[in-house]
Amino acid sequence: MRAPFPHWGAGRPRPAALEIPCDVLDSEGRPALPAPLETAPEHPLPEELSRAGRLLEKARRPVIWAGGGVIRAGASNALTRLAERLQSPVFTTTLGKGAVPEDHPLSGGNTLLHPAGRAYLETCDLMLAVGTRFKEIETERWRLKLPEQLIHIDIDPAEIGRNYGVSAAVVGHARPALEGLLELCRGVAPSRDRVREVKELRGRIWDECRKRAAGAVELVECLRAALPRESTLVCDLTAAATWCHHLLEVYQPGGFHSPWGFCTLGFGLPAAIGAKLARPRRPVVLLSGDGGFLFNCQELATAVECGLPLVMVVFNDKGYGVLRPQQMARYGRTHAADLAGPDFTALAKAFGAAALRVERLEDLSRNLSEALRQPGPCLVEVTAPVPWPPIETTAGMFAQADVSTR
Repeated sequence: MRAPFPHWGAGRPRPAALEIPCDVLDSEGRPALPAPLETAPEHPLPEELSRAGRLLEKARRPVIWAGGGVIRAGASNALTRLAERLQSPVFTTTLGKGAVPEDHPLSGGNTLLHPAGRAYLETCDLMLAVGTRFKEIETERWRLKLPEQLIHIDIDPAEIGRNYGVSAAVVGHARPALEGLLELCRGVAPSRDRVREVKELRGRIWDECRKRAAGAVELVECLRAALPRESTLVCDLTAAATWCHHLLEVYQPGGFHSPWGFCTLGFGLPAAIGAKLARPRRPVVLLSGDGGFLFNCQELATAVECGLPLVMVVFNDKGYGVLRPQQMARYGRTHAADLAGPDFTALAKAFGAAALRVERLEDLSRNLSEALRQPGPCLVEVTAPVPWPPIETTAGMFAQADVSTR
């Protein structure tokens, strides 16, 4: 029975299934339980690291782009130390949020699709990309212009060079790869301190977002004011959560979860329950829309049964709010985008959970803080209008004015 498990634990994580025949399930015996399996990280080839190290030594203005592979590999500490040694700003993908604390002086956040982020990227001469596949939505359909030199570290060799040409490929586990680069770059002297650049860039992006989408910034500020630093935020597919992808700071690996690759509506509640069970001492907050929450609302019973102090924030606009503007833009009308949903506070109480309702956005922080003090699951229904992103691309969120809708 041990044979499949090393294979499952190697390479890029993918779904796996184990089928057990019925005659085996019906049999009797005294099985011997083996010790827990530990798989060694896959180390990159020394020559690949050497080439990458030489490019980093020559770079005058390097930049780092961190994806979810950094978090899964437990490589955040090595990444932060390398960034500090190189004085290199660190940007992340959506799933890479928390790879470095987003209040670190060198953290640029998930902002490369903002016009100011793009302009800053054009001043850099080398990118070190770690644990990211350069997916369509993160690169605005591969229109994001990268620096001339690109080092790509990834555990899956099929991903390297598939969407962007590389100057150096490093195939392997992110942690030993970054630790190896730390040793190779021991004598690198950065040409300048870039902390001020990053601070100015973040400030400019924040100010421009406030001008263009004041409601989005207010929402993020309300959430950040109430969330403890060590919180885990789980996002379903809802417009309010999409703004958090870019503007809400995350301070530790594993502090942010989203179905951003698969875009699976209804992911949020089961994932939040799993996150709370995995790390029970961390506050866990779910952001969901009414449509997404109804996919798996029956899991309220699981949260109550397990007595989980879990906070579920449900933004109720009585429909599929992301689909409405998409349909209007394409067809000039909507179809089957409205929902006759329940009273969510009454629904939560029917399952035995606590519940609160927020009718004004400025009341969100106070109610969220109260929900976090509850001994068991608590649902916060937000009926206040929330800011919706523009239609087609994530980049459009930064480029167009805010639109609030119910």
